[in-house]
Amino acid sequence: QTRTSGTAAQIGQDRYFKIRTTGFDISNTTKLDFGHSRLALTYGGDWFQDRVDTLDIYSNGDETTPSGKRSVYGGFLQGHYTWSIVDVIAGLRYDGYELSGGKTSSDGDRLSPKLTVGVTPLTGLQVYGTYAEGYRAPSITETLVDGLHPSPSTFRFIPNPNLKPEVGKTLEAGVNLKYDNVLSAGDKFRGKVSVFQNDVTDFIDGVFVDPGNLCSTRLVCTASYYTYQNVSKARLTGVEAEFAYDAGRWFASLAGSSVRGDNRTTGEPLQSVYPDKLILGAGMRFFEEKLTVGARLTMVDEQKRLPTSALTTASKAYALVDLYADYKITPDARAYVTLENVADVRYKRYRDGDYSPGFVGKIGFSTRFGT
Repeated sequence: QTRTSGTAAQIGQDRYFKIRTTGFDISNTTKLDFGHSRLALTYGGDWFQDRVDTLDIYSNGDETTPSGKRSVYGGFLQGHYTWSIVDVIAGLRYDGYELSGGKTSSDGDRLSPKLTVGVTPLTGLQVYGTYAEGYRAPSITETLVDGLHPSPSTFRFIPNPNLKPEVGKTLEAGVNLKYDNVLSAGDKFRGKVSVFQNDVTDFIDGVFVDPGNLCSTRLVCTASYYTYQNVSKARLTGVEAEFAYDAGRWFASLAGSSVRGDNRTTGEPLQSVYPDKLILGAGMRFFEEKLTVGARLTMVDEQKRLPTSALTTASKAYALVDLYADYKITPDARAYVTLENVADVRYKRYRDGDYSPGFVGKIGFSTRFGT
């Protein structure tokens, strides 16, 4: 980037933000048939590395987007056993990471199990329960972010070189629905409802601290700061649901989620949990289903369930309408148009510092070569 405004000495000065990611993901599935039962073994590994190099001599962009290197790697083995109306999925995953930047470095690894048991008592209806553990390494920015927030708000970002990885233990239960030929020949109905509870040790929470609510009255927030911290004991609970009906010539869908997060040490809400969301969609197909036109309504609730030190980060509710059209020229080529936020709503997503774009129109073409 080249600066185009400011003093004579500042104009023409350069800065850069280079982020390079390399990695691989490889897996394979071996299927075994035992007559009345089946077993699918899936195994594989993955690795990626982020290298971030930034330079901003005349400002602090290289502090708020810090340089560093992070490698994340893992391997897994999972078995899916099916017998009559019972499905059992059991697996183990190994995760590890290495992070470095400046004078800071950290690393860690863990073995995480998973077990899911599903039962299909009626055709098209499956109930299941899952216990799973997970591991998430801290990112470069979460660990090393530093410096003053850009104008107009002047609170400070504080690094946390001692940030630890998250370890989550999740209980989930749900229902899967799968029915064909419901209202007419060839139609499809799919649905899923799940509830979960995730107990996390060392949960990484982005925390904005505003002593005395200074930022609610003026933009110079000299006593305020933003940092990432480990919450020793956190709990996330929630429900997610999605339903879709497709009759060929027309289709409709409904999806929503609601999550609550709490710091189990202080009893206050977590700051990094996003608000409730509901998405409605519908559309039609024409010209032998080559042309698809549709609309989507996204409704996001306000978020004011926050710790007392961060009430100024609360967000307001908003609703967005998107329209789209997709024409399948050949089985491998399509043209499309999307019209996002057609009402040009001025809104700010939770935890964003600036307002999101208003009306956005896109037109595109995609094709695929080969078999």
